[in-house]
Amino acid sequence: MTEKAVKNPKKIRQLIHILALGSGFLVVLAIIFLTLFRIFERITYDSISDLNRDFAIQIDSLTETINSSIVNYGMQLFYSDAVKTMMGSGTFSNTDRVYMTRDLNTSLSSTDFAESIIIHNGYTEHVYSTDPSFPDQPIDIYKKSPIRQLLISRTNEDRFKPIYCHENGPGGKEYYTFMFYEVYPDGTPKPSTLIITIKSNWYKKSLLASNPSSDLIVINKHGDILVSASDSLLDKYTEYYPMITKEKNSGYFIDNKKKEICMYYESLTTGHTYMKISPLQKTLPRLLYFRRIVVCFMVTLISIFGAALVVLLIFALMPMLRLKDAIKTIDKLLEGNEPDMPGPPNAPSLPLREQINAVVSKSERASLEQVLYDMLAGKLSLSSSRLFKNQEGPFGFMLVHAQHRKDIYELVEKQHPEMVVTKSSHIYACIGIWESEEDYKDLAAFISQSLNCRLFKSSLFTDFESLASHFSNLNELRKLGLILNEEELVIHEEALAIKTPANTITTRDFTDLIVRLKSGSLDLSRAKWLEILDTIKNYRYDDFQYILYRAEDTICNILNEFSSDLLKDGQKLLPESLEQIRDLGEINRAFDRAFVSICDNYSEKKAEKYSELARHIKEIVQEHYHDSSLNSQRIADMIQMNNAYLGRMFKSSYGRSINDYINTCRLEESMRLLRHTDQSVEEIAQRVGFSNIKYFYVLFKKFTGITPTTYRAG
Repeated sequence: MTEKAVKNPKKIRQLIHILALGSGFLVVLAIIFLTLFRIFERITYDSISDLNRDFAIQIDSLTETINSSIVNYGMQLFYSDAVKTMMGSGTFSNTDRVYMTRDLNTSLSSTDFAESIIIHNGYTEHVYSTDPSFPDQPIDIYKKSPIRQLLISRTNEDRFKPIYCHENGPGGKEYYTFMFYEVYPDGTPKPSTLIITIKSNWYKKSLLASNPSSDLIVINKHGDILVSASDSLLDKYTEYYPMITKEKNSGYFIDNKKKEICMYYESLTTGHTYMKISPLQKTLPRLLYFRRIVVCFMVTLISIFGAALVVLLIFALMPMLRLKDAIKTIDKLLEGNEPDMPGPPNAPSLPLREQINAVVSKSERASLEQVLYDMLAGKLSLSSSRLFKNQEGPFGFMLVHAQHRKDIYELVEKQHPEMVVTKSSHIYACIGIWESEEDYKDLAAFISQSLNCRLFKSSLFTDFESLASHFSNLNELRKLGLILNEEELVIHEEALAIKTPANTITTRDFTDLIVRLKSGSLDLSRAKWLEILDTIKNYRYDDFQYILYRAEDTICNILNEFSSDLLKDGQKLLPESLEQIRDLGEINRAFDRAFVSICDNYSEKKAEKYSELARHIKEIVQEHYHDSSLNSQRIADMIQMNNAYLGRMFKSSYGRSINDYINTCRLEESMRLLRHTDQSVEEIAQRVGFSNIKYFYVLFKKFTGITPTTYRAG
């Protein structure tokens, strides 16, 4: 058929015409298929949007139910005696505040959603809270800045509505608040306010209970995020929310670049907007699968017709071009070039006969290169006669980090035409015959300086069977290149002999590193790693690689304990192969980032542990200060910890010693009893925990500036 096509151009043109018509028909068919697919896709999107609206209505109803439960609880609390007293214009004592706070705590414990109760007295500008850390504070210095801002900027629209709050600073708490206060006839809020803080996790889980996936986000009518199923939605929300208009309360957006669909619904009852951002693959798996089938089918048909046309042209019209291309490819391979590497510019084009002769003349060198490669790979036995006919050593072997083998041939062609160069293990291996050590040394320096690359050279040898040993030694030095001196370009085989043959790093060293990291001691951790690194720099390659990757695994295990962002999708700190690492600085930088992350994490955990322990001690004192035997040592024995350690930790958290705090609690209770009871001073002293009456008098006067008798009389 090909001969007929060559002899009869008319038949070829007819065949090309038929192929062109067939290709045009396929293109039209593809357009029809894609148009139908787009129509089907649009119908599918509209159906999903309707389903999403029904789903959002269910969640909106659930939101109303949850909010109603919280508001009913808040209204009962708002009209309780304790709240009325604390919000009123009248005055009350500190003791009354303590008892009323206990009543509020009792009410708080009866619910599983309330976290704390906060009361703002607008007449005295004081804030009372069930939080024992700051039960009574002026509003100007109230620690929770989100609450303070809400109290300052109250509006009538904020009543009975969930408001998301997040405290500033690292580890800041997040929660939701509901505000309760009365208003004047003109809509102006009255001075005092009741605030109930709702546990963030409880509120989110309640709202998202019917949507276990992590693609839902709820936004209030002010545009602020109320609930987000995952942190990854926060950035996506800012992209899609501005596109939502007031004209439509339900719809969807499609981002073809990111392969995402955003469906939204705005509730008419609560004003909340529900957004669902999901990958198209997850939302419409069958639709995308159908589209891929259509596209692959059309592309395959068009490709078959196109390939048939190209094959026809190549085999029928240009048979000689294939032969010329094959000869050029072989010529480039024999010269050491890659097949697709362009030749030198303005190179003269030789006739085909001369090109064939040039290929034949270079075949002998290519054969020797293949023999050397097979010897190094262990495919052929080691014999010098295979490479150097009628020539004996001494032989010299080198590994050169050159760009191309032809660069090496050009440098040694005149002095050592017998030299053979082959590529092995990402480096060029060279072997030749040298008359003297000086000649060998000079040529190695000449190659390294001319090509500006690192060169590894063996000692001269006469036993050709030792080539494998020399190759192994030089290859190991090449792998250890990251710990060698960067300025030293020629590396002799003897450099391997000074390496330590045994591993002296033990499990104790890694245990020490782990202890320093988990104690948050960054400088000590760095010092320990540098100590290990200084030791393993003198190891052989296998031991160096083992210790380095063991250190990496140790650090990664600690990072995985707190899900560090440094390890994503199963990544490691270092590349899989040491040959991908440029120098020791790259290793130190990767490990140092991990050290900083680990020490910061465990330092924060230590601070949290101290704060929690200090609060526990405070609770023990408040419960047992009536016991005259209570002191810091007794508390240390109760919780089985060191007394001095507890004292430093408590003072760091509260600025006073444990014994000072015990005496303060006893003195405050004695002052209350002096004011409200007729008991004698001695009885009161013993009741609050003072066994020594004189010591009680001394402390009371130091604390108040007057004696107990004078205090009661006043």
